[in-house]
Amino acid sequence: KAVEQQIQSHRETHQKQISSLRDEVDAKEKLITELQDQNQKMMLEQECLRVEHEKLKATDQEKSRKLHELTVMQDRREQARQDLKGLEETVAKELQTLHNLRKLFVQDLATRVKKSAEIDSDDTGGSAAQKQKISFLENNLEQLTKVHKQV
Repeated sequence: KAVEQQIQSHRETHQKQISSLRDEVDAKEKLITELQDQNQKMMLEQECLRVEHEKLKATDQEKSRKLHELTVMQDRREQARQDLKGLEETVAKELQTLHNLRKLFVQDLATRVKKSAEIDSDDTGGSAAQKQKISFLENNLEQLTKVHKQV
């Protein structure tokens, strides 16, 4: 009977070991399943992050393109403003020159009319040619004045 007890004891020990090993295998399989699930979740999250990263990269590139576009537009506006400023200065100088010429013209006209009046003081109406010249000069003066005001 001692041999049977020994065999029984060995059998129980083996049963306990097998049971323990089965529990350990079950625990390891459960851990493997959990780790696989966790790995799959992380891979999905990584894919979502990759997609989001691509979207952000595309948005960043679009914003960079728009910034470049706006910078170019701003540079063009600044150049146009500088050109306009130069044009305004040129127009102002031309207007001043025109104004000075008009003054000289008016003075010259007044002097000529005065001389003509002194020469022709005998003739109250003046000659037809002189009247025509005066009329021509007055018309020119009016036209210059209109142009000066328009500019």
